[in-house]
Amino acid sequence: MKFERDESKIIEKIMIDKMHEKAYSVLMENIICPEDFADLYGAENVKQDIEYVKKMENIFKNESLPETKEMKKLATTLEAIIYEQAELNNWLGPDAETIKTSQYDDIKNKVDSVVEFYKEEDYTSSHLALAIDETFSFNINEKFNRIKKEIEKGELTQIKYFVSEKMNLRGELNKLPRVVIGTNAKTIQIIGELWLEKKQKELAKHPVQFLLLEEMLLQIKTFKDYAQKIGQADIVAIYDKTEKILQKIYNEKKDEGLENARQFIEDDKVYDAIINGLMIFH
Repeated sequence: MKFERDESKIIEKIMIDKMHEKAYSVLMENIICPEDFADLYGAENVKQDIEYVKKMENIFKNESLPETKEMKKLATTLEAIIYEQAELNNWLGPDAETIKTSQYDDIKNKVDSVVEFYKEEDYTSSHLALAIDETFSFNINEKFNRIKKEIEKGELTQIKYFVSEKMNLRGELNKLPRVVIGTNAKTIQIIGELWLEKKQKELAKHPVQFLLLEEMLLQIKTFKDYAQKIGQADIVAIYDKTEKILQKIYNEKKDEGLENARQFIEDDKVYDAIINGLMIFH
């Protein structure tokens, strides 16, 4: 029995490594590079940001426990899957485009990706910052505390390096609503294997997309209510616009089996951790 357990763990590790290798390749291929902004911020400023990234990565590398590194691999896998599936299979609706942030904004501003909801008919867009929870619940309270402080200051999230070809935007993006999303390690492994095997039909209907939408909506509504309570009218307006976009996507996906995904959502420990973490806003 011990041999079988050990063999199972080895196979699992090999799969996680394969997923991570593909995920890293996908994300790095599309990542925003600070070097491309030297004309905007100055070569020295950009150089300092790159040095900051190297310094922080060395700290993470030296301080991270083996388990933490494995969790980070799964988080990167989830990030890459969302990055691709948001557009390939409309996980976040037909108007969504995912933009991979720079390593600087990932580390400094805690934003893994930005979702751009672009409306072709009126050439307008809204942006939503995604923070993928790499510890699968342990750091959620810390992340929500940061969001709470941002709302109280009336600032929300900002990223320094941003490019949107559709909106002809380049540079800093401010007052960005942020949400924390994630799912169980087991679920990431399941969708990760489908992703490796390029099983797009299964991914297109997988209930994890409903889980992520529900997590986003739940947070945006909670943050909006809190902003309303403390009198941050400008912030309320931003959250209200984002809520309407997400609610529309959510409603449209009800016909795709959302109700059947209810049990899947309720069994997810990260979803539970998000609900518990949001208590600080009440």
